Amino acid sequence: MANFHFIFSRKALTVFILVGLTIFVCKSDAFQPTCSTLFNSQVGLRLGPFDARYDEDFLKVLREFRGSDDTTIDRQLRGGEGQIFLSSSQPFLALKRFFRREKQDPWYGIRLLEDARASIESKDELSNLIEIARVYEKGSDWVLRDYDSSSVPLKQILHDYDSSSVPLEQILHALAVKTRGGALRNLYNSKEPALIRLKNMLERNPPSINVHWSRSKKKILIFDLTKIMTALDLKTV
Repeated sequence: MANFHFIFSRKALTVFILVGLTIFVCKSDAFQPTCSTLFNSQVGLRLGPFDARYDEDFLKVLREFRGSDDTTIDRQLRGGEGQIFLSSSQPFLALKRFFRREKQDPWYGIRLLEDARASIESKDELSNLIEIARVYEKGSDWVLRDYDSSSVPLKQILHDYDSSSVPLEQILHALAVKTRGGALRNLYNSKEPALIRLKNMLERNPPSINVHWSRSKKKILIFDLTKIMTALDLKTV
C-alpha cells in the first residue's frame, strides 16, 4: 500500500509540474498562437469554437470575401482571440472571426484599435513610424481589417535584421526605452488609454508578438491591442 501511494504521489506531482509548465509557456507571446491551436483543436466553421448562431451569416461573408465556396481554415492563423481568414483575391485584407467567449468582449479590443489609429493619424511624427490596422467592416462576430503579408514580428527582426537597414535603425532608436522626446514625445506624454497600451507594447523587451515590422511599408504595424495589460495600464486606464 505504501508503494502504491508513493507511485500515485509521483504521478500526481508529474502532472502538476506539466500543467504548471504548460501554463507558464502559454503565457509567453511567442507561444500563444501555438497554445491556442492546441487547446482549440476543433476544425471547421460549424465545429469550431465560434458562436453557432452566426455561422450562416459568416459563411456568406466568407464566400463573398474569397469569391468562392472555399471555407477552409488555416490553423496557423489562429490566435487567442479568433481566427484569421485570407483571400487570394484581396491580399491586403483579412477577415477575422472572434471565438465565443463568455467573459471576453472582442469589441473592446476593436474600439482600442480604432482609438489608437485616430490618435496616431492625427500626429504626423507618429504616423510616419507606426501604422494601426484599419477596420473596414464589422459583422455579428467578425471584422474586415488590414493585412500585410510582408510583415513579421518586430522581435524577430531585432534578432536577425540587417544592420544596414537605416529606416529600421532610426525607428529602433526612437523606440528606445529611455526615449521621452523626439518623434514619440506625444506617445509618451499621452494619457489616452489606447496610446498608453501601445507605449507598453513598444517598450517590452522583447516587443509584444502583436508588434510587427512591414518590409514593404518600412513601418511598425499594430494589429491587436488587447493582449497587453500591465500594472501601468491598471493605474492609468
